[in-house]
Amino acid sequence: MVIFHIEAIKSCDDVAIIGAGIAGTYAGWRLRNLNKQITVYEYSNRVGGRCYTVKFPDIPDINVELGAMGFTATSHKLRYDTMRELGLSVQKFVLGVAASEDTTVHVRGVHLRYKDLWGTSTLTNYFRMNENQEMFKNYTDVLTTTVPEDAKRFQIKDVDGLQMYKQSSEAQNYIKDTASFLNKGVSASAKVITSPPSHEENEVLTVTTGFSSIPEKLLEEFLRASRRHNIKLNHHLKANKKMRNGYYNLYFERTITRNGRTSIIKNKPLIKKCAKKIILAVNRLSLERLNWKGLHQPNIREYITKAVKDVSAGKLFLVYNFPWWRNSPVYSKYAI
Repeated sequence: MVIFHIEAIKSCDDVAIIGAGIAGTYAGWRLRNLNKQITVYEYSNRVGGRCYTVKFPDIPDINVELGAMGFTATSHKLRYDTMRELGLSVQKFVLGVAASEDTTVHVRGVHLRYKDLWGTSTLTNYFRMNENQEMFKNYTDVLTTTVPEDAKRFQIKDVDGLQMYKQSSEAQNYIKDTASFLNKGVSASAKVITSPPSHEENEVLTVTTGFSSIPEKLLEEFLRASRRHNIKLNHHLKANKKMRNGYYNLYFERTITRNGRTSIIKNKPLIKKCAKKIILAVNRLSLERLNWKGLHQPNIREYITKAVKDVSAGKLFLVYNFPWWRNSPVYSKYAI
């Protein structure tokens, strides 16, 4: 007979949530009124994960979004509804879904206006496109999915009628080179959107107080709902093991955050915690590194590694004492 210590079982969390990004804080918020003992564990010293808003000292009224920065009410309905329930205000994201037509871009060694990227002369020079041919928006990724017959008429074709993606990767590369930073998952059959949206319901919005406000507000209401709710920062889940009674032992490494960078503290004993249920609200890389037998099953491992596709991306923010670019001959309303 296996005898479990009553006090040890009582100290177990009903739910342990790993990760204090928007997924983890949302999970805690949804469970906040169930009278459960719940702890959120976070690797760094900051709540929010990929929702990360910072402010420069000289321009405190400007939100600098180092992570998520825009959404639409129709495409992100759950987020929008949650924000309204939290009482967070939104405002129009000035850039819309793409650059303005007079924005200057540098692509393949040539300076062009954004409106010229898809002009007939440009397409003819690059693809031998028919000058009378029109381009259509089609968000079906023709390289990885089966395209319905009625959608094939929207695919980009050359003057001989052959789809561009079947000829080479040239069409894909050109679109990727010229797509705005907000465009995602561009396929060989997609058209770059060259003007801000005209329908109010499709307008790109942002959070007035910054995207970090969403997970911060979710966590605030989660902690306020019960004294049995907790947040543990600078905890890295290294391993977990299922016990005979169905509960889990969780083993954490201590971390330290300096100047925005978090690292594991070496040569420190692991912190042991207990939970009846676990929610892994972390990214793919964290799941791949977690020492848990359940995640190493062949089919589960495949789901994890193929769940998302890595895409290189970056953002650069520059701050100046005065708007020198307004005197530039290539100045536009949006960006250079």
